[in-house]
Amino acid sequence: MKKFICVLIACAVTISFIACSSDNTSNTTDGTSKPEGTKVQQTVVVTDEEGNTTVIEVTEPIEDGDETSPSQNETDTETEENDTASADTEDKSDVTTYPIEKNPIDDLDGIELVNAAYNKMNTLSSYEYTTNTKMRYMNENAEYTVKTVLKDGGDDIQYASEMFYDGEASEGIYHKDGYTYQTIDGELFKGKMTKAEFKEYLFEIGMSANEYISAFKKLETEKTENGAVVTLSEFDVNAADAFPDAESFSIEKAEGTVVIDKAGHIVSEHIYISFMIGRNPIAEIEVDTDVKNVNSVENVTFPSLDGYLETESLAGLYRLTKASEAYDIKMLQGMNFELSQDIKVTGPEKAHDIVEAECEYSYQESLLSTKILMDMHASGSYNGEAQEMSVVSDGKNVTMIYNGTENKTKYDEDLVWTLLSEMLEYTLGYASCIVEFKEEKTEDGYLYTYTSDEDYGYYFVEKAVSCLEAEIDHDEISAVTFKIIECTSQLDKYGELAFFTNKAEFTFKMENGAVYNVEYNVSVTVNS
Repeated sequence: MKKFICVLIACAVTISFIACSSDNTSNTTDGTSKPEGTKVQQTVVVTDEEGNTTVIEVTEPIEDGDETSPSQNETDTETEENDTASADTEDKSDVTTYPIEKNPIDDLDGIELVNAAYNKMNTLSSYEYTTNTKMRYMNENAEYTVKTVLKDGGDDIQYASEMFYDGEASEGIYHKDGYTYQTIDGELFKGKMTKAEFKEYLFEIGMSANEYISAFKKLETEKTENGAVVTLSEFDVNAADAFPDAESFSIEKAEGTVVIDKAGHIVSEHIYISFMIGRNPIAEIEVDTDVKNVNSVENVTFPSLDGYLETESLAGLYRLTKASEAYDIKMLQGMNFELSQDIKVTGPEKAHDIVEAECEYSYQESLLSTKILMDMHASGSYNGEAQEMSVVSDGKNVTMIYNGTENKTKYDEDLVWTLLSEMLEYTLGYASCIVEFKEEKTEDGYLYTYTSDEDYGYYFVEKAVSCLEAEIDHDEISAVTFKIIECTSQLDKYGELAFFTNKAEFTFKMENGAVYNVEYNVSVTVNS
């Protein structure tokens, strides 16, 4: 059940933000995505059906008659290039190249209309939107609201997005005067970002309902005198990335509507999904979003932005923390991983524990039970003596072979999880623990190197003590002195944790005066 809760919460958070990003991306040669805004842009003046004018930047060529030209010279120099490119971008079936200065209401229906409206929303000079999310899981209910305001001031953007529980703001993200402010892992951080960098960051952290709308197999469009209403039905849970374990539950009911005004802007959105496990209703989620003050926001109100700790890479901290949290969730779902461990303890008692292991495991869920299917093999040495162990769990029995001796028992989830935890639960270091932090863009994604504070280091003390054969009570440890705590984390091109290492050297002293020195090195490779 833990896994389903995680998926439900992820779903709720994902469909709570609609205007931060859209399908306005293009694929690079390595399979990653980038904002279309990275192409050469043009500044144009657009007039909508109501006579309102807006200065925007577009990535697609301008059709004759749609632009109010600022000068004859600029028009003459760009006409030939624009006319040539227009022939390539007029394909209405490709919503990523649909000219955003046009009104999609005129030509499109269904998912093409919705996606084009999202794209157009990202050209607005200002807007406000409010999203209210209601969730129910079993007999537990939760409700929260996200309020977002954006105003493009030309040289910079003013942006405020806050999440409210019970009427009080719990956390938010803000951009003002070249700085972005954000709560990450419960801590307040800020970092310098240009307007372009912040826009790209919004594409990265902002999440859109498009993914979920695309999972609806039936979209019916009704054109009205005020615009259009798109009705959603027949949800395909396998088509939504937020439900990676769709086989464990089914959709009882799914419906939605998207309202678009006659200028082609999103006005409101409603999505309702209820879930079943077997024949039993298990959960439901309802999201309502309203957009207002399009191109007419005058001021953005900010709370006090004092007390935010400046960091070299705010975006990097966010990426790493989110990847670490996703890793925690994946632990409750299953993964393939490889482990390399070398822990050396010297003192009154000595231990040198070396382990190389590989493991594949997954959860098998039913309405009333959870079973872990696992195949794990480990080899290494303890104080110079070779050791080998394999553990196989098929959900009915647990078979363990340790140094050639086989032991077979009935399945016990606590036993299997304990064995997994010994291999897998290595703390990654969230933002609240990081002291020094560096981010490096690589061909495969991002590489992070960082040091951590001593609160994070006490986890290593616990692991070192567990290596000793003699039992040591942690309450008897009087002092710990850390020489180094160094960590690395590699994220793949999808932002998922692929590899991490922890290295620490420290000394801990017992109340009886005994002193232990520890050299700690662990690395984990996540294969899926």
